[in-house]
Amino acid sequence: MRSADEAGAEAFVRHYFVLVNYAQATGDLEPLRAVSGAGCSACRGGIESLERLARKGQTVIGGDYSVARVRSVEGLGGGRFALRLVVDSTPQRVLNSAGDEVRRHAGAQTDVVLGVQAPGESGGAWRVTRWSFV
Repeated sequence: MRSADEAGAEAFVRHYFVLVNYAQATGDLEPLRAVSGAGCSACRGGIESLERLARKGQTVIGGDYSVARVRSVEGLGGGRFALRLVVDSTPQRVLNSAGDEVRRHAGAQTDVVLGVQAPGESGGAWRVTRWSFV
């Protein structure tokens, strides 16, 4: 994923969803935070949602995300890319600390656009800078 080209951008977004799944399954948000840009409000909202669940003692079962298809990758210059994706999510249940279901979401297939930034010359990490639904 070091390659700051279209292939690197695609590899990164696939890895990003692995980190989303990991955060949901374990409550460990640090790897996801590390690749979520400060200006990405959807990223911040997802992390804050997982933090709220943890404070309430709730857990997430399922709801795994995967990139079903990359529709397009556009280089925007300066190591920035916009990727239009089809993302699959599996059914999800949220359980309270007693193990009772408090919320359920059906699986879905969604079109999204992710903006990503490649690492700079001095290193760093790929980051998601924007997440919007199409």
